[in-house]
Amino acid sequence: MIDKERADLLGVHIDFNIDPVTVFSAEDLDSATKSELRYILGDKTSFEVADQAEHQNFINAKEQTKSINLQIDQFVTDEEFQRSAKIALNAAPDADTPAIRLFNNLISVAIARGASDIHIDPTSQSLLIKMRFDGILMNYAELDKRISKMLAARIKLLSGMDITERRKPQDGRFTVIHKGKSVDIRSASMPVQAGERIALRIFNQDPNVFTLENTGLSEGHIKALRKVILKQNGLIMVCGPTGSGKTTTIYSLLNELKGRGLNVMTIEDPVEIDFDDIVQTQVDETVAFDFANGLKSLMRNDPDVILVGEIRDEETAQIAVRAAMTGHLVITTVHANNPIGSLKRLLNLNVDATLLSDCLLGVFSQRLVRLYCEKCGSQSVMSAAHTSKAQATLKGCDHCFNTGFQSRKPVMSHILIDTSNKRLLEGAISDLDFQDSMTDEAQTLHQQNRIPLSEVIKLESL
Repeated sequence: MIDKERADLLGVHIDFNIDPVTVFSAEDLDSATKSELRYILGDKTSFEVADQAEHQNFINAKEQTKSINLQIDQFVTDEEFQRSAKIALNAAPDADTPAIRLFNNLISVAIARGASDIHIDPTSQSLLIKMRFDGILMNYAELDKRISKMLAARIKLLSGMDITERRKPQDGRFTVIHKGKSVDIRSASMPVQAGERIALRIFNQDPNVFTLENTGLSEGHIKALRKVILKQNGLIMVCGPTGSGKTTTIYSLLNELKGRGLNVMTIEDPVEIDFDDIVQTQVDETVAFDFANGLKSLMRNDPDVILVGEIRDEETAQIAVRAAMTGHLVITTVHANNPIGSLKRLLNLNVDATLLSDCLLGVFSQRLVRLYCEKCGSQSVMSAAHTSKAQATLKGCDHCFNTGFQSRKPVMSHILIDTSNKRLLEGAISDLDFQDSMTDEAQTLHQQNRIPLSEVIKLESL
């Protein structure tokens, strides 16, 4: 049998609980190494790379979390535990305390496995840790409640929050380095019945990943997006609910505009990704600096392209339209279910229909659909859930947390405004030539056995 020292030397992890025995590695092994391992482990030995190695790291991390939880019992009394909290607050990042090790564990696991959020929820009996993968909140660990205050204090300290203030919500952010790359984390604390709840949002800080090709959009939608951003002025809207991928799309548009000799400026809440050569501003309502005021300020700074993070009120909507009318390219998002709904939203904010028809270039609506897990997808396709119109439970596997799903793909519908439909904007908006390609794309994915029918039905009901 191969020992751990030899496995580490080869840079592999061996899982004997899988049939056949599986060897995980960060990259594909050479034939000589595979032959050596097959000689020791058997001819049926399977080899997996990258993502599976990360999966095993996740399993190991969960075990580490359990051990941290057990170590809390070393503190005989709550008083002694509280005294150790003072040490944790001022400790170095690599200090050997349960709170520090737990914090480092949660952050490294979440980033490695691609979680978008971490929820730290105190209850009357315990501390629940949850992580959001592909839009779904999954339970990660249940810990001793006594570590709650220590963990919260550590996060608040790193985030620049007031660690003594537990009566009102606070927001902050901090940056960690994971595998040599900078990762930005936004934090939010809120008082709850059992203590203090903290939510962490994780952002990939590499602007190079934000390209239209990397979004996963179809070629037709990418072509349409590139067509509208070639214009020197006008209004581009991307609509959809929270978590539909709007931010990824508009940041990809900003990346397309870089290097064209344009002054690109943004007003956001919050600034999620830092871009070089782009002037980014964050709203701060504590000093009355909202979207409307920020947009007024941007207009006095000679912008060519303006990104408005979201149109929320009448004043912001009207200023954005005027900016698009006066020689600026304006990109913004609106919370609406479809392109027609986003147009009605602007009209309800008292935007003049004639002005809107003159400046609007296009409206893009998108959603994210959940794809089957690449490891157990064949089981999902064969299940009754694949053709069920209602949301049904899939068996899943360890790789996908027994959900049956892994990763998401955007689907989109759009309207490009031309001479023929400008008149409709001033009258019967509902008569606009709007093809629901979002549903069509989802239907195609279902026919390709990549998503269940329930994902298509959800889009049809919008």
